[in-house]
Amino acid sequence: MTQTVPQEMSKDVYIGYKDVVYKLSGRDGSVIWQHPLKQAYKADRLIGSYMQVEVVDDVVYAAIEYGIYALRGSDGKEIWHYRPTLTPAELAQDLGRIVEIFIDKSLMYVNYTRADVAALDLRNGSQKWSHLKFPNGGSFSVSNDTLYVSEFSTKGLPILHAIDGATGTERWHFEREMWGNTSLSGAYVVDGVVYSGGNPLYALNARTGKKLWEQRLPDRSIYFDQLRLLNGVLYSSTSAILALVGGQEIPPDIYRVYAFDAKTGKQLWHSSPGYYFLDELVDGGKSIPCKRSMQKMVGCAGRSRWLRGPVSPLDSVSLPRYMPTRINFISSTVSNHTSSGCLTCILESNWRNTPSLFPRKKGLAQAC
Repeated sequence: MTQTVPQEMSKDVYIGYKDVVYKLSGRDGSVIWQHPLKQAYKADRLIGSYMQVEVVDDVVYAAIEYGIYALRGSDGKEIWHYRPTLTPAELAQDLGRIVEIFIDKSLMYVNYTRADVAALDLRNGSQKWSHLKFPNGGSFSVSNDTLYVSEFSTKGLPILHAIDGATGTERWHFEREMWGNTSLSGAYVVDGVVYSGGNPLYALNARTGKKLWEQRLPDRSIYFDQLRLLNGVLYSSTSAILALVGGQEIPPDIYRVYAFDAKTGKQLWHSSPGYYFLDELVDGGKSIPCKRSMQKMVGCAGRSRWLRGPVSPLDSVSLPRYMPTRINFISSTVSNHTSSGCLTCILESNWRNTPSLFPRKKGLAQAC
């Protein structure tokens, strides 16, 4: 098993904590700049908290429950900000609270509570449209100024929509067959093909929505998920939605890794039971890192680069993640229904003499 370690650890890191965005030195962890974010309305953190940070072309986009900011990566100066305008009735019904943002070529899509969706111009934050509603919820992904939404229709049928980002109008939609379980992940779009996980697994033409191929699993409770394309091969893990009695173990047979020819859909191989694909760890396609279910990953080379610790349940945190071509970020929502969450931050040996950004008294992990 091969595991790669990020090679760009010297790059600066952006992180959000308690409605403040920080730029940290990748060399020693010191704070280069910080920028507080203001809420348009008071957020009810007893329900849960939300903060998300994305970095694209040296612009930092930070979102909280009732506000979005675009900041210059070099010095943290504000480029623009967006705040929703809500009535007291909308606030009382928990409408208009931001739950996630998606950034594409020239647009930012904003997902609100109740799965309402709007689009902002990435250059100045102006709203382009805000009429889309998905009352049954949905899973979202973006590519080439197109918004892909996987939802269940009012008839209970799973549907994949392709929405024109400029206008918010539908380009096409595809109705999935109710054969087995549907993946909760958004569509995976690459090289002009839309891959929609579930059972069946579909490959669709991104321009027209025409089906190119499909693959099915005989067990309808199991579905394809965690899709990744490497060197012309589509890899997928399988999973299932299970209702287990306390103490009952998850059956390992539901987990396998499959490989398909991306153009034809022909199955190339599948793993033994009990394995799933680790889609964040790749080494140029030379090997496919997997993990056996219910077991810890072993063989990690080098010193630890991650420090984990408890998070105060009312704190909003945005966690950094390294990607091959740019720094991206995972947003984290910590609910008050659980006693603790888990904060993950980068640990470098040369950060150890740097005062921690997160105070120990708040129960957060310290860099030594």
